[in-house]
Amino acid sequence: MVTDFEEFCGGSPFWNESLLLDGSYPQFTECFMTTALVWGPCGLLWLALPGYWFYIANMAARSPIPLNKLSVIKTVLCLVLCAVSLVQLVHHVIEDQDSFPAVYVADGVKTATFILAATIVQIERRCGRINSPPLFLFWFLMIVCNIVPLYTYVEEQVYESDSLEFSIHCLLFGTLTIQLLVFSFADKRERHGYLEMSQLASKELTASLPSILSMYWINKTIRAGFRKTLKEDDINDLHPDDVCEKQVPRFAKAWRAEVDRTNVINDKYSLQHAN
Repeated sequence: MVTDFEEFCGGSPFWNESLLLDGSYPQFTECFMTTALVWGPCGLLWLALPGYWFYIANMAARSPIPLNKLSVIKTVLCLVLCAVSLVQLVHHVIEDQDSFPAVYVADGVKTATFILAATIVQIERRCGRINSPPLFLFWFLMIVCNIVPLYTYVEEQVYESDSLEFSIHCLLFGTLTIQLLVFSFADKRERHGYLEMSQLASKELTASLPSILSMYWINKTIRAGFRKTLKEDDINDLHPDDVCEKQVPRFAKAWRAEVDRTNVINDKYSLQHAN
């Protein structure tokens, strides 16, 4: 019996373990590739949007980053991906008679998400954000998920039966890879009139997301300490979020709450023993 979801996927089951494990190569169903591998990364970005927007709206005010080559490239690549998805949708609607509703929805979801990504790039630039963790994760997941249909197309020799579909997917995969590489670089914020920074400002302020995750930004200081005894002038300033002016009030608030909680417990204990 065909379920509504299988009918949505053109009769293809969502999961087929024997197809995955017993075939000549790890093969996923058409339904899985057009739903889970598309809705997964796109859905995560849409779900993360409210929380990320709340975080940006409540962060300390920062000067906007001026329009630069990196932000333009990021935006243009998002629009290219959007155009490629639209072409893919038109191709499926007009020429591919074997397509099913899940395919059209997948193309539409990708198109809308790429437009969202382009919007986030410009919002982050206006808010002074030089890195974008949600988008970096999104591009990474999109590449991982698009590996499956790519090797499936190669194994099934789709380049012979539908060269346009194969070319579109190769273009999509290549552009996603370039986009991930572009997002591995941080925007520049040391522009006069846009941000005041000391000569020894924390290198974390200008580090890219991969550099922050791997702690690569501190390597120069570590190498300097290996070669010579570090002096005060060799050490960069703390990150603005880590200075005492920011951390002491947070600690004092937590400390007062803990003291109040302990006093309540002590008062209850004293009353119990007094009776």
